[in-house]
Amino acid sequence: MGGAEQVTRTLAREAARSGRYRHVDCFVLCWSRTGTLDELERLGNVTLHYTLARNEAGGVFALLRLLRRHAYDLVFSSNTHVNALCSMARALGWLRTRRLVARESTAFFDRDFGWATPVLRRFYLLYGAQDLIVCQTERMQHALERHTRGRLTAITRTLPNPIDLERIAEGRTADVPAAVAAIPADRTLIVWCGRLSAVKQPVRAVETLAALHAKGCTGHHLVMIGDGSEAAAVDAAIAAAELGGFVTRCGHLANPIAVMARAGLGLVTSDTEGFPNVVLEMLAAGVSRVVSTDCAG
Repeated sequence: MGGAEQVTRTLAREAARSGRYRHVDCFVLCWSRTGTLDELERLGNVTLHYTLARNEAGGVFALLRLLRRHAYDLVFSSNTHVNALCSMARALGWLRTRRLVARESTAFFDRDFGWATPVLRRFYLLYGAQDLIVCQTERMQHALERHTRGRLTAITRTLPNPIDLERIAEGRTADVPAAVAAIPADRTLIVWCGRLSAVKQPVRAVETLAALHAKGCTGHHLVMIGDGSEAAAVDAAIAAAELGGFVTRCGHLANPIAVMARAGLGLVTSDTEGFPNVVLEMLAAGVSRVVSTDCAG
């Protein structure tokens, strides 16, 4: 799960535990049930609703049916499309809720979605029926206010992202992959963690290690956690730089904290982020220094 999903899961768990809510419905706009949220249902007062639709549009009507089923005390979402849909539903009377909170999950106005960019930005015309819009950084809030001409300023706030300390504690006791355990003890580990996607620029991490080695810092070893569409490009960059003995690719890890805890340095290479939650996870895991691109403000 990405940062937005982690935050939403944590909020649902804490709401279920708080005693303030009789029941929590979690609607998952997803085409398969992966098991990452099963722990929520074990709390006893949480129901997971999966659309199992083949695409996002296929889940919209299922979401509207769920929203109309009850009068809610709180509705929370962290996806631009769902945020817009919930706002519109409330304005039209389809959604009855005491509080509607939307969280901005990405720096939407700093990203290029190709031909769809102007279409997607029109979703913000549907915003406005929320009680609160949460931005992760001041840069994100200023961009939202600028592009919506201040229409949403009164209901927009910048709030720090939460950190799931239970997940951190569980991760500290987990075993590390054998490939990480086999790295020579005299090397300084640099940890990189995220989806291997173009916006995360994972090849830049390999280039950073190559630059360090070129300066004589040959004791540094890069550990990359995650998988995705850029995996082949990353492997090609490792081979081209002849760094096969100094880069360990772990693939996807359900909880990467144990690996992070072994690292002396953290690295974030993204072009743009809403806010890289992985920075908070690295620091909480015990990484002493994190180096990042200016991706979030």
